[in-house]
Amino acid sequence: MAIRYGKGSRRITSGDVLAYYTNNMDNISAGDVGGGYEFYGTNVWGGCGNANGDAGVLIVLKDDISWNRITCQFEFDGTASCWTFLGGGSQTNSPQNEAGGGYGRSGPSVPSQMSSSNNYNIDGPGNIYQYNENSGDRIFNDVNAFSDSGNFIRKAHACDNENTNMFHGSFNDAGYKSFWTTRRRVENGYPGGVWHGRSCASTGRYIRIKNIFVWYEG
Repeated sequence: MAIRYGKGSRRITSGDVLAYYTNNMDNISAGDVGGGYEFYGTNVWGGCGNANGDAGVLIVLKDDISWNRITCQFEFDGTASCWTFLGGGSQTNSPQNEAGGGYGRSGPSVPSQMSSSNNYNIDGPGNIYQYNENSGDRIFNDVNAFSDSGNFIRKAHACDNENTNMFHGSFNDAGYKSFWTTRRRVENGYPGGVWHGRSCASTGRYIRIKNIFVWYEG
């Protein structure tokens, strides 16, 4: 499948980013690389039920851009039983009102901007709809991820020990993984953006978010 930028798409640069917020991440760098905005960070804590919480990042885009579609590329390593990419969705065709998908915001040091009650996340993490291919969402150009096993389900969040979980340590190794995704923004009058979170995870592993494109589709 060709990379979907969308008609009249705009590549996000640092000037288009309102702010980013992180929970339990270090080695952070964020700025323009090769003509587009890129975020990089590693998770501090690992395991399940860690009192310090899990790791997450929210990148909020300025609201002077007209967009309701977004494409971006995720690169990452390590393993995690629980994870979220963009607005969640635990099945290939998730119901629009499916709960969950906000992994990355547990622990005592979570910025208020990452809470589920904040306007940035009022309709799901980053105000992005649940993953639903029937509505045009896509995951594509993946490496060592969803297409690595016939059991893996294309979805945007999970928290289980099932062999459908492409990020679980029992079913995939801790090496490099990558995929692109196209998603829909909830047009609720509040800013939106990109979310990633992981829990029950290996420690000190990275996430890189790059090649962010937005556009408006009527």
